[in-house]
Amino acid sequence: MESKGIQPRFGFGFGLSYTTFEYYDLEISTSGTGIKVVATIKNTGAVPGTEIPQLYLGFPANAGEPPKVLRGFDEVFLQSGSSSSVTFNLNQRDLR
Repeated sequence: MESKGIQPRFGFGFGLSYTTFEYYDLEISTSGTGIKVVATIKNTGAVPGTEIPQLYLGFPANAGEPPKVLRGFDEVFLQSGSSSSVTFNLNQRDLR
């Protein structure tokens, strides 16, 4: 597409779905070995669906890293109206 000058309507992984999701109850806790991030996801739509929650970290501009770095993802299938908890465990290497 790029070689033909075509601009995609949606970027890869945009997340087109037949349902909608809500994230809430975000909790972040630390331990001696890293950080634990927990959130609840609810299918607020009328049909079952799969959501791919993603955890990105931002580093200071002088760190030499991209503005956002993917540090975790999961796949969660939810029936309409149901919810589930998702957990990301970050170790010291993830935070460097």
